[in-house]
Amino acid sequence: MTLKANGKRIDCGAIAHLFSQGERHADKVAFALPRYYGGWDLSGCTFALTGENAEGKQAQQVLEKTVSEDTVTVQWEVTGAFTIAPGAVSYTHLRAH
Repeated sequence: MTLKANGKRIDCGAIAHLFSQGERHADKVAFALPRYYGGWDLSGCTFALTGENAEGKQAQQVLEKTVSEDTVTVQWEVTGAFTIAPGAVSYTHLRAH
């Protein structure tokens, strides 16, 4: 599944019910971003996803990146750190460094 950025936002509604508690490495989600944004070439950035589970515990993961002429795609292989607790996960940041 690939989710596309719209400006600074990525609608994660399509993955809202994708994961099960305790599941790990069962799903991969790709985020397609424009390679150039606000005059910056994002191809040299490292991307990390941060989420918080229903118990308030945070998980962070550096994402694998591929670059094309006009798109940077980052791939999230969902680890158990995000699915360890029951309840919803809030995706707080997809950050470029």
